[in-house]
Amino acid sequence: MPISVPFIPTITSAGLTAIFNAQSTGVEFALSHIAFGTAQYTPDGTETALQAEKVRVPIAGGGPISPTQIQIYAVAMAAAGDPFFVGEVGFFGDNGATLLAVYSSTSPPTLFLSDTVSTSVSYALGLAALPANSVTVTIDPSASAALLILGQHVASADPHPQYVEKVNGAAFYDATVTFVEDALVVGDDGLVYQSLQNANIGHVPSTSPTWWGPVSVPPATANKHAVQLQQAQTMRGQMQSVSTLDASASVGAGAIAGAVLYYFGNTANQTITLPPRASVISITDRSITKFVNTSSVSVTIAPTGGEQIGGGTGESLTSIVLAPGDDLQLLAASEFSAWAAIGGSALRQFNPLVVANATAAQDAVPVAQLQSGAPTYAVAGGTANALTVNLTPAITKYAPGMAIRVNITENNAAGGVTLNVNGLGALPVVGLDHLPLTAGALTLSGYADFELSDSANTFVMRSCSYAPSKSYPASSRRTLRR
Repeated sequence: MPISVPFIPTITSAGLTAIFNAQSTGVEFALSHIAFGTAQYTPDGTETALQAEKVRVPIAGGGPISPTQIQIYAVAMAAAGDPFFVGEVGFFGDNGATLLAVYSSTSPPTLFLSDTVSTSVSYALGLAALPANSVTVTIDPSASAALLILGQHVASADPHPQYVEKVNGAAFYDATVTFVEDALVVGDDGLVYQSLQNANIGHVPSTSPTWWGPVSVPPATANKHAVQLQQAQTMRGQMQSVSTLDASASVGAGAIAGAVLYYFGNTANQTITLPPRASVISITDRSITKFVNTSSVSVTIAPTGGEQIGGGTGESLTSIVLAPGDDLQLLAASEFSAWAAIGGSALRQFNPLVVANATAAQDAVPVAQLQSGAPTYAVAGGTANALTVNLTPAITKYAPGMAIRVNITENNAAGGVTLNVNGLGALPVVGLDHLPLTAGALTLSGYADFELSDSANTFVMRSCSYAPSKSYPASSRRTLRR
């Protein structure tokens, strides 16, 4: 529908001059064009053009509705790639040569001209400042016809009778329309059908199975796609249902085919016995069953009738134990001769987790790295009496009892020795007698073992290879305070 915008524009000095000149010759001033621009301001009547004109169109229709008011119709569209909100409107006469009136405001604009859809606008133009009946409207015949047709089109309940009405891409079935093969329709029963033949006319979808059938779709590749029947059948191998157990039980094929079974029982030495593998395959080949032990005790998963479970590293197992928190995924497939253990934390007991050397505090540590002593060993830095070491991975705080081995790079001198690990702060180093170290207690190329005291404020040197031995009289011996 046209957008009707009633307002009173500002009459320009140029427009007044043109009107009076026209009256002096016995003719009326004829409006012929409307222009649209983007500038916003308060007109003062001195304007001879819009400040930022974007589009100018001929008047499509209109005429006087009172001696001082004219109704004007026009159809406008922005240039391709340049839609805009209208901030100024100009009304031109003399075939577009003279700006009669201009309207603009600093308020937010409300009229938007699209570059893809024509906008039909209607202006009730108040000209009270002008002599009565001094302005007429010059109409572009082609534009006026287009406006009339557009209005009829928009108002029509069925503007395109040559097309079949559609919903969500499917046409409504119409007995008078000929449908091609693969055409989609909403049938007489409200369901969607697909045409099985060309020249399909007059066949009611719900009762014409040779002409209409279920909709065919490509394999689903995204969440919103329809799923093919064969995809759905294959997907049955995924998790289909959820069951719970709390004690020993023999489960049936229908209960575990593609299911998730949670064990909640807290009684020790319980066993879940599997059904014959063939009975599960007969329901769904390549079915996956997941077992989850949520209890505080271990539970055993065991096949029946001498069947076995094939492990991921070639084992043939008569059962698998799920520790608390463990899970296990078993596959029943016709191409295998045994249950196949294909996933789950329970398999780690057969295939231990292999990790790289730890480089951060939270990393798992391989046995070889522990045996080498690398996490607690470093070469001394700093000076002879102010040792610094950097363990890898770095420790983040001192902990009572922690042990460190340091490769000494020079003999210590007399006086106090300190040790600073990973920049956590220098702590004093004492001997087993809890006295400061004597000169040479730390020896070049020696390996010194330090242990942090229970108070975590002193390192005790337990030993240092190549260091001179020292004995203490019984009266001076003290108990090591860790």
